[in-house]
Amino acid sequence: MKRVLVAATCMSTLFALVAVQAQNTEPSNDARLDARSRAVYRSNLALLARRHAILLSRLMSEEDRVATEAANLLADAKVRVPKEASDLAGKKLFADHGFESNSNRYVIGLFTIGGKIDEFCERGDRIWRVAFTRHAEVVAELWVNASTGKTRWSFDLLDEL
Repeated sequence: MKRVLVAATCMSTLFALVAVQAQNTEPSNDARLDARSRAVYRSNLALLARRHAILLSRLMSEEDRVATEAANLLADAKVRVPKEASDLAGKKLFADHGFESNSNRYVIGLFTIGGKIDEFCERGDRIWRVAFTRHAEVVAELWVNASTGKTRWSFDLLDEL
């Protein structure tokens, strides 16, 4: 969803720049430019604006489709959104290490597990990946089962630091 907002902001900026450019840099009426070249210039600006509008609408519809599919996949899950996975990871960090870190905890993504892990997941379960960083280095990764809310350290180097 952030990509859509960034793309929308970039596109809005682009449209504003195109409008400013059309006003400020339109060829003058001097002797070297005739009416035909001014018409071609305006036509090219309009074509550019239309192409960017189409690109933005395609990008937004693709993001909406992906978000809808993710929501449908996790409709019955216990942990449906990244914020919930991050909160569970913070609780696990506190339980295992006695401190909580909100600023250095990032939900990396959601994946489907390819096999069974005893007391954690079954094949086909959706798993959230949460990374913990320190000084721009990943020092631990926690998996959160979206269906059950169970957690498991993928790796944990926090005790070694």
